[in-house]
Amino acid sequence: MLYQNRVKNVISCPKSPKETAEELYFGRLGPASARTVQAHLRGCLKCREINEETVAMIEAIRAAAKLFERTKVAGR
Repeated sequence: MLYQNRVKNVISCPKSPKETAEELYFGRLGPASARTVQAHLRGCLKCREINEETVAMIEAIRAAAKLFERTKVAGR
């Protein structure tokens, strides 16, 4: 999870940015945590890139699974 330095009002990178990206994607974060992560992503290029890569990977896996199911149903 992200940690906020209240003195500087800076949000530090999460210990596991990929896991945080997955939690955000699948809606496992509460509303306040999701807003905090989204705010952090706007200002942190490193975490934003990890988030984009993670989302792309999840969506590619989902697309491949759908294609597999369609070909399986079609008997190919």
